[in-house]
Amino acid sequence: MEYIQKYGGVVIYLQQEGRGIGLANKIAAYALQQTGVDTVDANRMLGFGDDLRQYEPVQYILQDLGIKSIHLMTNNPRKCQQLNKLGIQIESRIPVLAKINKYNSAYLKSKSERMAHIIDRDTFSGNGRQGEKQGTPPQHGTPRRRATAGIQLPWEEVKEHH
Repeated sequence: MEYIQKYGGVVIYLQQEGRGIGLANKIAAYALQQTGVDTVDANRMLGFGDDLRQYEPVQYILQDLGIKSIHLMTNNPRKCQQLNKLGIQIESRIPVLAKINKYNSAYLKSKSERMAHIIDRDTFSGNGRQGEKQGTPPQHGTPRRRATAGIQLPWEEVKEHH
């Protein structure tokens, strides 16, 4: 929200808790995760796919607002692909930054390794700060280019420090 306040924009919230499985099932998935199951396997154990979200409403919301292209805040390449399939022009992808800690490291590792989320190394070293180095929109309408190749993340360092 700080980023939107600083640079402007629109937040579109789609009520699709737990990657589309619903709030009650998301809570059941959390219970499984408390036993050591990762986020992907928890959804599968409940009989759901990895990501069931539907993005069709976004195209109509953007049309109603007169928005022709977007700078999308996400680490999820599937979200970019799904929006592109709907004809939504993504000018750039702005990473969502979260400092890794002992509470979220396993979750972020699963997102990166099992769901191909793009997680910047600076996020894990503490250097990434939203709205500055990585989160600033491109100047003069030039699309920002970001590598989508996987990177090796310092998971072992996290375990050693916590």
